[in-house]
Amino acid sequence: MTAVLIYFDKKKHPQTHTYIDAIKKAAHSRCDDLRILDGYSLADTDRLYTYGYIAVFCADKNVFSSSYDPKILTILKEHGLKSGCKGCVLTLGKGLFSGKFARNVMNGLESCGFIIDYFNILKNVADASRAGENIG
Repeated sequence: MTAVLIYFDKKKHPQTHTYIDAIKKAAHSRCDDLRILDGYSLADTDRLYTYGYIAVFCADKNVFSSSYDPKILTILKEHGLKSGCKGCVLTLGKGLFSGKFARNVMNGLESCGFIIDYFNILKNVADASRAGENIG
C-alpha cells in the first residue's frame, strides 16, 4: 500500500524531521511506500485521493494554545481530501493543552469526512516510532 505523511511545520524545526525519519523507518512494516509531503509546499499536481492511507502530522503547536491553523483544512481540501479518506492524525506534545490540540485537529478533519483510525501525541522519538508502526 502507498501511504502519504503530510506534515505541517511553518518554522521548519529540526525536531520535526527527526520525528518524520523515525516514523518513516517504522512504517515500512505495514506500508510498501510512504511518501513525505510538506503541507505548506504542496504543488498543484499533488492529489491526496490517490493514496491508500493519509497520515496528517501537525507540528505547528504553540505552547499556550489549543487551536490549529485553519489553513490546514483548506490546504487538505484543495488537494483532494474527500469524504471517506482513511488515515491517522499525529500532533506534537509540546506545552499545555496538547490533548485538546489533538482533539481539535481530529474534529476539524472529521468534519471533512476524514476517517481517523489512529491518533498519537508525539513527545519523543520512541512515540514517533510507535506511530510509524501503526500507519497503514
